[in-house]
Amino acid sequence: MLVTALLCGVAAVACNCNNDDVVPEKKSVAITNKVASLLRGDEYALTVKTENVTDGLVFVSDKTEVAEISDKGVITAKAAGSANISVSCEGESDGFLLTVTDEVEPLIDSGESGTVYMYVGGKYRPSPRVSYNGKVAQNVKFVYSLSESDSPAMSIDETGEITALKEGECEVIVSAEYRYRKLSATFKVCVTEKTFVSLDRTLLELATYEVYGKITSAKINAVATEKGEIRDLPIIWATSDETVARVDAEGNVSAGNIAGEAIITARLENETDFFATCRVTVEKPIVDTGLVFDTELGKPLSLPEYEIADFKAENVLSVKCDGKEILDENGEPSCALTVGSPEQKSFTIETQKLFYTAKSVVYNAIIREKADIDNLLDKLSRFERDNDATRYGYYYDGYVIFASDVDYAGGELECIVNYSHMKPTVSGSVNYSVNGFNGIIDGKGHKIINADIKGGFIGHLNKGTLKNLTFENVTVKTSGSAAAVNSIGAGRVENVTVKGCIQTPGTVAKYLSLGLVCSVIKNSGARFKNVVTELTAEIVQPSANVDKDGKPVSREVASVFGRMESNYKVQPLFENCIVIGKSPVLFGEGSSEDKIGYGLYYEWDGIKVYKDFDEYYITENGYEYDAENPQNRVADCTHAGIRVYVKAGSEDYIITSPALGHQWKDSADGRSCERCGATFSTISAETDVRTGYDFSAIDANKTITSVFYKSEELELDGGVIRFEKTDISESLRSYTVNYADGSACTVNLTLWSLFIKNEDDLHEMKDYAVQKPWDIREDCENASFDTMRTYGLFKLLNDVKFADGSVWLQSDAPDYYAKAAGGDKYNYAICGFWGTFDGNGKTIENFRTSGSNHCGFINILGTGGVIKNVTFKNVYYKMGGYNTGIVAGYANGGTIENVTISGVQLLNNPTLAAGRNVGLLVGSVGSYRILQNYNYGKWMTGLNLKKVAIDVVGDGFGTAISKDYFTAIGEASLGGTAFTGFEDEAWIAARGVNTVFPLICDSVTVKGITALYAVNTKTSYVAYEKIKGINGATENVKAA
Repeated sequence: MLVTALLCGVAAVACNCNNDDVVPEKKSVAITNKVASLLRGDEYALTVKTENVTDGLVFVSDKTEVAEISDKGVITAKAAGSANISVSCEGESDGFLLTVTDEVEPLIDSGESGTVYMYVGGKYRPSPRVSYNGKVAQNVKFVYSLSESDSPAMSIDETGEITALKEGECEVIVSAEYRYRKLSATFKVCVTEKTFVSLDRTLLELATYEVYGKITSAKINAVATEKGEIRDLPIIWATSDETVARVDAEGNVSAGNIAGEAIITARLENETDFFATCRVTVEKPIVDTGLVFDTELGKPLSLPEYEIADFKAENVLSVKCDGKEILDENGEPSCALTVGSPEQKSFTIETQKLFYTAKSVVYNAIIREKADIDNLLDKLSRFERDNDATRYGYYYDGYVIFASDVDYAGGELECIVNYSHMKPTVSGSVNYSVNGFNGIIDGKGHKIINADIKGGFIGHLNKGTLKNLTFENVTVKTSGSAAAVNSIGAGRVENVTVKGCIQTPGTVAKYLSLGLVCSVIKNSGARFKNVVTELTAEIVQPSANVDKDGKPVSREVASVFGRMESNYKVQPLFENCIVIGKSPVLFGEGSSEDKIGYGLYYEWDGIKVYKDFDEYYITENGYEYDAENPQNRVADCTHAGIRVYVKAGSEDYIITSPALGHQWKDSADGRSCERCGATFSTISAETDVRTGYDFSAIDANKTITSVFYKSEELELDGGVIRFEKTDISESLRSYTVNYADGSACTVNLTLWSLFIKNEDDLHEMKDYAVQKPWDIREDCENASFDTMRTYGLFKLLNDVKFADGSVWLQSDAPDYYAKAAGGDKYNYAICGFWGTFDGNGKTIENFRTSGSNHCGFINILGTGGVIKNVTFKNVYYKMGGYNTGIVAGYANGGTIENVTISGVQLLNNPTLAAGRNVGLLVGSVGSYRILQNYNYGKWMTGLNLKKVAIDVVGDGFGTAISKDYFTAIGEASLGGTAFTGFEDEAWIAARGVNTVFPLICDSVTVKGITALYAVNTKTSYVAYEKIKGINGATENVKAA
């Protein structure tokens, strides 16, 4: 190996008219490419830099038997050992100690794998070779001799050609000198008149794949010779290793599946002493693909298309990067075996057939979705600090890029590489100048959106880089947290934008600060470059950590860049950074009580502060205010202010300021605005989800300029606001309507799910109901338990008469839902209708039930449900199912108020009612199975009956019903369960037989039947004529 020498001189010339002031020129001689070791036989040229010397350089080796050096500075390594190499000139010198090693030995091969057989008069020339470090050496001179000189059986010339003279054997010696080593090899030659086999070649080089002119197969020609005559005799072929080379009966040799050497043998049939061999070397070629592709660690290897079909991921045996295997036991590139980098890495990819070289950019992770960030720590390459994690913990490395924006939808962003990830496994402490993240995370211009920050994206950025990433609409509200990095050592944060706010808790944990970009700066090597921070709310200091004047009294602060430890307050720490917000605290200062103290900094070199985004934008982009633009307008009560800024070659930039709003004042003449004199009115209205609300209909003579709801301006459809069924609420919705003449009004709107005007509307109630999964065991809505609460507000506007033959099915009720397969067996008892049906004093006539199980106008009335102000007139009641009633099949609470049932005509045998929880008002109240299985007593708050009247034969319509089979409430018992979930006074005892579900009654009357409810005694149903109980229940229930 020879490295070309480079000798460079630097001359310094000084001139001064006053010779007494001349400064002597400094001379120097320096070797710029010193080398610690060479292999024996290497040549290496030194490069010497000189200053102010003119004489020639003198090179010296103190042990020339180890290493010689020429007068040109070229070292020749001759033998193992050490030598001092030096160069000098005009009294200046430089030198170094060189070690020569014998780590790699050259090898000589005679080219013969066995005895060479010849007949008298024949000639043969061997093909020896020398190899070094896996490669065949070139321009080697070989010397040939025979081991016997007295009457030899053969002769050999200087070219190695052997001539057979007579029968006999002799050893041929092949010698050579290479890299200052003497080498020799021997092989045997036998001259005979017997029959033998000879081959046309004794060495054969094949490859596992035909590329670069290499071959995968060849024919070896064998000749059988007897007494100098060629004979046509059968020859037997064999190989020593079929995995390396195969041979057929004709001597055709082909490469196997692996590289290596195999001996091909040819012998005559039934002959064992005389045979010929050929050494076959099979090489697995290396193909330089010229490809560059991406590799993501922890994911299956992916290769690009290539012209050689073998180059596919499924054929890969090994991938080495910088000489090290990077595939794990699953065949995937692993972060435990290599580290990602933005720089292209050299890959050697091995298949059965070939080695391929290529370049690859290796990524520890590519962020495409939230789960990729959540699992990012496992994708980083982790290293033991000082090779001892038990005492010193870990540091992390890697290259990570974003491929898309990630929306956290208000979820928590927990940091990677935090204290728990870095700390020693047994004992010791974290060294923040060594532990931490040392890699690169490149956002590639993407965003993390809508995240609540817990810790920070990166826990500790030690010597790593975070760049080209935006944090948008983020909220920091946990002690010791910041959006980008929790703490930073000598790391870099570049081209990062943070938009969000700090929700400062009253007390911040000791030693922990809050920051929007960073929480604490721990090293003077930290750098923030091109960092833009936009505060969406003013930063408030922790109340417990400031004095009465708002000054910090400890190091726990809230700021943009957190706390800077006092001894690291250096410049430049920030470069071209921008903070947008009202009076932002840039950072706090202080690391311990005995330092220089605590402070809040509102300005600092390298950070520009703007009060709002508009000021930032027009200033940074060179816009000027266009005072003459007619669009300019000063904000007033109802109109936003407008300021137009201009820049040559760019679109105008318009800044708007919000309307001032009215200052209303009440007077004897009504309400008016003190600022503009506009009048104000208030109206009440109601509508339903289907209709929406038309604000333009309030006053057709006025033009609406805006409508606000909860301080948000609405977009209207021709003056009409549209609703979703989930918008309904029992609370009023207040809207402010502003008119072009400056006047305004408030609309207090009651929003119903549906106004009901006819039978079709009744059937459509379920389409406007809102059903939410509900797990009563956790008292949590929107859980996964197979139970539904149904919400809705329904109002009857007209009397409704059902068409003849029209039947009300279980699926018509607004609380109907298809129970999921395998759902909770008793879910029907704890779901139900939790909304309101207001009959508005109207009548539903010709209501006809279907007789299905658990069926009524409302299937199940939940604790929060209300049915009121309605008359069911001329009801056709079909029995057959369990738990059926006219108003509700089940009731687990709720209120039935001002409800009348007038006239009930039975459609089948009344005896079917016995024992089936069939009632006129409600089929059954409560459920002992719920209490037994789930202990849900707290939801059984009792059924409220207020002003309920039942007249079985009203206005002469109806069927006389036997009191032995019918009650107003089919069953009100809890099945004998000893349950004490209610206060004692909330229960009603029924002759001591069973516990009765609480009934809170006020003005309940029945005609045509005697009893209000029945109780299950486990052997029969007993109808009770009146309630024995508390709170005047007996007096308030009249049995006619």
